[in-house]
Amino acid sequence: MQDGSAMRGRTLALLVAVIVLTPMLLVTSALADLRSPDGTAELGAMLAEDAAVQALVVDAIVDAMITDAIDRSSTVAALAPLVRPLLVRAAQVTLDSPAGRAALAVALADALRQLTMRGPIVIDLRVAAIAAAEEAPPPLDTLARAAVAQGTVGIVVLGDHTEIVAADLAATRDGTGKVGGLPGSVAILLIGALLTLALVGLLSPGSAGRRQPLIAAGVTLSVVGAVSAIVLRTTPELVAARFDRLVAPDAPIAGILPQLTDGLAGLLGRTGGLSLALLALGVPLVVAGALSGAGSPRRADRATHG
Repeated sequence: MQDGSAMRGRTLALLVAVIVLTPMLLVTSALADLRSPDGTAELGAMLAEDAAVQALVVDAIVDAMITDAIDRSSTVAALAPLVRPLLVRAAQVTLDSPAGRAALAVALADALRQLTMRGPIVIDLRVAAIAAAEEAPPPLDTLARAAVAQGTVGIVVLGDHTEIVAADLAATRDGTGKVGGLPGSVAILLIGALLTLALVGLLSPGSAGRRQPLIAAGVTLSVVGAVSAIVLRTTPELVAARFDRLVAPDAPIAGILPQLTDGLAGLLGRTGGLSLALLALGVPLVVAGALSGAGSPRRADRATHG
């Protein structure tokens, strides 16, 4: 009696583990994909090549430089119409260069990893702004470098940061793509290993009453896998919506959302494959559970009439 009760308790614990670990595995995989240093670096490089993105960055840098110059000296305000074309040209030349695009790609990749984290999104364009300052004619180059050095130019913060210094916030960003304090791949492997052990335990011959637990585990894997495959189609829009909420609806930066959404869909490729794998594994488990129960009445009948 005690052995049977202990076996049922063990089976129930394994089933609960499957129910909990299955969605956790997919969520962890999605976060790891969206925070992946390699994946976000590739997407950042692709966005850095986009003409619309470059135009937005040029405007952001130039506007910040002119605003800072006007704050320093009111006489600059009258010269702004003359100064702006020179700064725009300098920024465009910078972003047309390999070094400028590389600096922009790094800044965008860092910002992409922040989409799945709480708090404001920081786009650190200081390296790109310094490069643009090098291309600006004197004395604008000196003013621009001074503005970047003092942190008034080159940091774009999307969202509320009233109690946060933008430069400090940018410096503390984690670029390793960790999930729950672990590297993304390690977190996925850990949860995947625990889920595998739970499934193997349910399949072991010693499990009591395997029929219902196997069917429940198979249904869990199938439903979570199928729902996740569907949800993944909308996840890029949901993540982009967070980006969209942090900027004004009529802000020029909202114009890059289509490129961002397409790129995020590509980042989630591993998670999409994992959801299909869970679905493919769940269906045989349901069949195995049904077949394991189908033979029970016959065995019981043979034991009674044998």
